[in-house]
Order: sequence, then C-alpha cells, then structure tokens
Amino acid sequence: MTILPRLLVAASLFAALPTLANGKVYRWTDSQGHVHYGDQPSGNAREVAPKAPPANPGEPAAKSTAAAAPSAEECQRKKDQLATYRSAGKITETSALGETREFTAEQKQKLIEKTEQAIRDICGAT
Repeated sequence: MTILPRLLVAASLFAALPTLANGKVYRWTDSQGHVHYGDQPSGNAREVAPKAPPANPGEPAAKSTAAAAPSAEECQRKKDQLATYRSAGKITETSALGETREFTAEQKQKLIEKTEQAIRDICGAT
C-alpha cells in the first residue's frame, strides 16, 4: 500500500470519529435492496446498537451469561429425545423430498451416543 491510499484511509477514519462519538448508528435498505449504515437516519432507517469489540483483539467476544447458561428446557428436551431413541424398535428419517430411510442397528447406536454427548454438553456432566 503506497502512502496516498494510507493517508486517505487515515483521513476517512479521522472524519468518522464524530460519528462514533455520538453513538447513534442507523440501518436502512435502499430501493435496490442494499443495506446501509450511517449516523443520519434516511427513509426507512432504524437505530441499531453496534456490538462492542472484544476486550482482547483477536479473541471472540464473550457470550452473555444468559445465552451461555444451558436451558433447563433444552436439557429436558434432549433427555426426552434420548429416551425415545432408546425405546424405539426402529428409527426412520424422512427427507424434505418425502423419502424415508430406516436406520440400521449400528446407526441407531451412533445416534444414541451422539445424543448422550449432546446431553453432557448441554446439561453438564451428570
């Protein structure tokens, strides 16, 4: 990158500082369906909250504790699913095209093991 493009980038960032300082960001879609963001509302614009950058650059942002905590309902749903798989005489799967296939005994066992792992991941090691 030569010096002129670097100067243009630096000038653009410097010019954007007042926009970043007021903290309001708007999102709107133009007549061609393109999404735009800016500091001034336009047409069908609505205010959006920008995401905070991660505390340590290069690391993903931490999940909120509410989102990270396993849901008791999700845990119970997986346990119910496991009980259904274990008690089923046969397991069939239907594709979006309506084609049905039956799982072999080995495939059923792998599905049970995968569901058991999902329960450990979601509910914790119990």
